Amino acid sequence: MHAVSSLTYPVHFVKDLWKDVKIGENTFHSTELCYRCKVPTINQETAEAGSDKVLKTNKKPQGRIYFGQMLVWEDSVAQEKRKTIKVGDPIYVLKMVLSYDNVSV
Repeated sequence: MHAVSSLTYPVHFVKDLWKDVKIGENTFHSTELCYRCKVPTINQETAEAGSDKVLKTNKKPQGRIYFGQMLVWEDSVAQEKRKTIKVGDPIYVLKMVLSYDNVSV
């Protein structure tokens, strides 16, 4: 098993296709893609909504804008121990789908 690097997965947004990942010692399962949150596009001083043209033009699978995934920790119910994810922990892709047609939304 090798850690993920930009050389291994150079395609933009390929992380959306990951189903099972291991970060450090913790394994996670993807439940679905997250819809693009509007909060980052709102000017906090004027309360005016803006647009995020980069994501809108480059990332619109299945007609929606997504930003990341919802992940469930595999041991969240089975164990009561606390575990930590740290900056620099290796990330391993255990399972991925081949296209957005196979992604849960």
